Amino acid sequence: MEVIFSKKILPKDGALVVLVTENNLNESIIKKIDEKTNGAITKAMESQKFKGKKGETVTLVQPQAYALSRIICVGLGKDITETTIQDVAGSITHSLLRSGEKSVHFRVEPIADCPIDETTMAIHLAFGGVVGSYTFDKYFTKREDDITLNKISVQTENYEEAEIRYKSYAAIANGVRMCRDLVSEPGNVINPRSLAKEIARFSVLGIDVEILEREELKNIGMKMLLGVAQGSEIGA
Repeated sequence: MEVIFSKKILPKDGALVVLVTENNLNESIIKKIDEKTNGAITKAMESQKFKGKKGETVTLVQPQAYALSRIICVGLGKDITETTIQDVAGSITHSLLRSGEKSVHFRVEPIADCPIDETTMAIHLAFGGVVGSYTFDKYFTKREDDITLNKISVQTENYEEAEIRYKSYAAIANGVRMCRDLVSEPGNVINPRSLAKEIARFSVLGIDVEILEREELKNIGMKMLLGVAQGSEIGA
């Protein structure tokens, strides 16, 4: 999944995601959208009783006066945390994976009384989006709905700073996805010995890796690990 940070511009394609809070539905960006769509976004919120609670969404498909395929308003709730932002971004990204969309654009605006600044919010939107877009369909022989989404764009005022700070989060996101791959693999692919080989690859990064053999595991009392490993033909 490609991640880019950019200044606040109106995207020419894809899905635009606008964040709102339960305390303030009438954000400045909502006003701008309403002006160009004859109040369509506000009408949609009212008809669907959208309150801005965490995870709530309202979607305008093929919005009037916009080249975008859809505009999604998503609620952050009242008490906004970094985890809240990650969860919301992950949920939106995952829902769009097979929607036909190729890109999703998160628009970050300053939120009154929010303890999280705009740049930090942008970083966690990107992180949550990447983690949330994870799927494990390696062994699917055929899917009717292939993944189309391949880009997450985050629009923020200090996009250059966000891009620099995101690098460490990108490494964590890649690590999360790798761990999920290892956990999702069947037992005939990942067993004690093959897992050890996977972990040994980290030595090229300068990380000290020590592989313990069966007798060494017995000596330090790793009985539960050895017991589970007995379920594999290869074992520990």
